[in-house]
Amino acid sequence: MSQLKSLILMQLKDKIDFSFLKSKKQTIFKAVFSLLKFCVIVALIYIAFMLISTFRLISLEVGITTTFFSVIFGFVVMLSIIVCAFSLTKSLYLSKDNQFLLTMPASKLSIFVSKIVVYTLFC
Repeated sequence: MSQLKSLILMQLKDKIDFSFLKSKKQTIFKAVFSLLKFCVIVALIYIAFMLISTFRLISLEVGITTTFFSVIFGFVVMLSIIVCAFSLTKSLYLSKDNQFLLTMPASKLSIFVSKIVVYTLFC
């Protein structure tokens, strides 16, 4: 169990970058940029719904049907599965730290589980 904890902490330290906290200017820039990204995403979703309503694919006055939500939800789930499959393959098998981790005095199962835990935290 201590091997697993050490492996997870080592990989998290490698993945998490808190260098922007050293400078107040960089921290403010990062916060403003994150807020701006959020606003752009919300605006794009709003524009998409307005275009869908304009082309009369759905009616926002009556309400959105469950069929529409089912199609959107199905599309999002399929896209999520595809992206996660590629990302998990990259994280588990194509990662550059695998050569280093396999030389450590830890079992292969511990390395695999630690990579899955770190992937789950960042996914």
